[in-house]
Amino acid sequence: MKVGILALLSILFIFAFSAFTEDNEVQVKKNIKKEKAEKVISLTRISEIYVDTLLENLKQAPISEEDKKLYHKFATSESLAEKFVPAYMEFYTEEELDAMIKFYSSPEGASIIQKGGDVVGKIRTINLEWEIEVSAKVRNEKAKKAIESTK
Repeated sequence: MKVGILALLSILFIFAFSAFTEDNEVQVKKNIKKEKAEKVISLTRISEIYVDTLLENLKQAPISEEDKKLYHKFATSESLAEKFVPAYMEFYTEEELDAMIKFYSSPEGASIIQKGGDVVGKIRTINLEWEIEVSAKVRNEKAKKAIESTK
């Protein structure tokens, strides 16, 4: 009877230890992938670009100076980067993250990153101009239809 209980306890211990080891390995792999995602986000400065864009847009926003100061206090690239990490982990494989780290660490990748803020700013301006053009076309078309319907 004692031998049976000891054998059962031994088996339970082995299963528990095995499960713990597997959970530990999964967590280690997850942490490695998280570190790689953080590295890519840091290298690309993606959270900095988004925060800079927000703060730049606030300059013309009809909000108080106190609110603008509070945005500057709370809208940090670090807090946004934390929000980006799960998305990078979900959509990119570890191999893809490795490739991005390798590329963005190269001279070409660093050059692309350096130009990224300017490109985003230019694209933002182009997009705003385009939105204004489309809105004008929509208003003109509606005006034409309104005139035609009164004939």
